[in-house]
Amino acid sequence: MEDFCFILFELQTLQSMTDSKLNHSDFDAFSSIYLHLRNKEGRLLNDEQVRSLPSADTLDSVLQSEWEQRADSLKKLSRILKKDFKRDSCILDLGCGNGWMSNAMAKLGFNTTGMDINLKELNQAKRVFQRENLDFILASIFDWKPQKEYKAVIISAALQYFHSPKELFDRLFTIMPQLESVFICDTPFYSKKEKEAARKRSLLYYQSQGSEEMSAYYYHFSLEDLGFNPNIRVSTSSALFRVFNPNRTTFPIIEISASK
Repeated sequence: MEDFCFILFELQTLQSMTDSKLNHSDFDAFSSIYLHLRNKEGRLLNDEQVRSLPSADTLDSVLQSEWEQRADSLKKLSRILKKDFKRDSCILDLGCGNGWMSNAMAKLGFNTTGMDINLKELNQAKRVFQRENLDFILASIFDWKPQKEYKAVIISAALQYFHSPKELFDRLFTIMPQLESVFICDTPFYSKKEKEAARKRSLLYYQSQGSEEMSAYYYHFSLEDLGFNPNIRVSTSSALFRVFNPNRTTFPIIEISASK
């Protein structure tokens, strides 16, 4: 098994449960915990599996179900982006992981940048997905200075790793004056009453996986926590609908614009 404890990064910041920023050792700790957990879950895929995403024919049944929902989410997000933005617009995929979403956006014709702080998956993304209109960068959004005029930011299954959505959105709209929209997808949201129960479930799960420390880096949000008025472009499906359509996404697609 690979040794996840010595993955080094060139970054200086990561938001934690406090308002302070983490130093290098904290950053390395997060990456080690994250990768160890994902490896144990079977979510660190090989190059051929990543290249085929969101198709998941070679994955186990649990992951297949998840990726079928992500494929459905991608279809809905793609329709929105093709309708709202010119095909050569610059898009940032924030928290891109292994780069599958970045690649999907580039295939649609958008000039796409995938950004992440996870060196292992980012290197895989660079290795697997190579297009003229696609690039990947290792950076923290809180340090980074964009060199392109980005029109949209996608945050897919990554918002829960940021301490404060409002702080993140403020940062995005500050450093990208031309930014029109931030799209959040494949992300759970809870009512205020549900959040504490969700935290407890997550903690119990991480404990069962031997990764209790992960609970310090994973956050649970309600729509009110966003700090901006959310425009719900795709609503969450009803429980009954999901029973008969298990491959449909269970999460909304939310748009955040510069005006609160």
